[in-house]
Amino acid sequence: MKMNRAKKGAVVLNKVYGDFYIVDSNSKDENGKIVSAQALCIKVDDYLESLNIRFSSDNKRELFLRELEKNEVPLYYVDGQSEVTMTEKNAICFRVIKDSYENLAAENWYVSDGVLVKNGHPAAEQGEIEIDQILAIFPYKILLGVKAGEDKISLMYFDPNYVGKEFRPTLEGLTIPIPKKVTLSNDNLLLYYSRTHMEEKGEGDEKTTEEVVDASGYVIYDSEGSLLDHDEYDTDPDEDHEIDVPLGKYVIDTDNFIVFQGEFNGKPFTNIYSREYHELRSIELASKVSSAEENVDGFMLIKTADELAVVSDSGNELVLKPSKQLSKALDQLCGYGYLVDYCNKGRYFILTFASDSYEVKTLKGTFTSDIGLVLTVE
Repeated sequence: MKMNRAKKGAVVLNKVYGDFYIVDSNSKDENGKIVSAQALCIKVDDYLESLNIRFSSDNKRELFLRELEKNEVPLYYVDGQSEVTMTEKNAICFRVIKDSYENLAAENWYVSDGVLVKNGHPAAEQGEIEIDQILAIFPYKILLGVKAGEDKISLMYFDPNYVGKEFRPTLEGLTIPIPKKVTLSNDNLLLYYSRTHMEEKGEGDEKTTEEVVDASGYVIYDSEGSLLDHDEYDTDPDEDHEIDVPLGKYVIDTDNFIVFQGEFNGKPFTNIYSREYHELRSIELASKVSSAEENVDGFMLIKTADELAVVSDSGNELVLKPSKQLSKALDQLCGYGYLVDYCNKGRYFILTFASDSYEVKTLKGTFTSDIGLVLTVE
């Protein structure tokens, strides 16, 4: 075995006597490398008996290894009197059976002059890689922004458990502007960005220089650092693409939806991202979203200062524009913040709201041919 794998909690096989040991502690040199480790013998018989597993001398080892894949070994099944010391000289006498992955968030990580540093020492040999910033520290790997030109980065993982290959790209060949970072309500990580250029508009004294969005996109990782989704959208009017506006800026999110808003060509826009279907679609809202709540049926209720919208993955959407009757209806629904039922048949709809004390009110709407939308609260 290699000494860098002798981390606290790792299970090793003593190849001399055939016993299993768990690493209890280790010692490191001035560069943070493990040079020795102390391991305690596991009482395999007691461990299997605690799991009510019948065994014999012939199948004991096989059963232990099978259970080890699913469970950790509690300390009370370790013989504190039977200890071995592992070093570089005798490491070949041991074989790692189950690695222990240290929680990287517990260490002091930072970037200094393009170098990733751990507890005051370079984390690993990184060759020509020049790091711009740490984007996220996950339990077992770190997401890095690596310099890839002026104000641009590529995304790369650092994983200390891959000795000699600690640095590896997370999205091969992708170079993005410095992104905005958001930790979502479900602990996923959202990175979003825009590719822009400066363009002169107008003539003479009215000439101005404006920032024009060429493309925008997002990258989403789960709380363990695994890539969940990535997409990019251009704003070329001559191209067919999913949305005709930039992605926008993050505003709010729920369990399944992420809301982005912005302004494009002088008009406001709202984009809704669905985590379940990895899709982005637009709805028309005139104001900034002030709240978004998702109910148990997967419908998201969106409110602005004077608008109301319902969004779902089924596409059965409803957007109510500002009006005096909507303003009056929202006043009547004050305190009824839970959307418990939603029915939209096109020409009419019913939204049922509940209060904290389970009192219920309904907002009913009918689209008529002569006077337009009629709203009532009951």
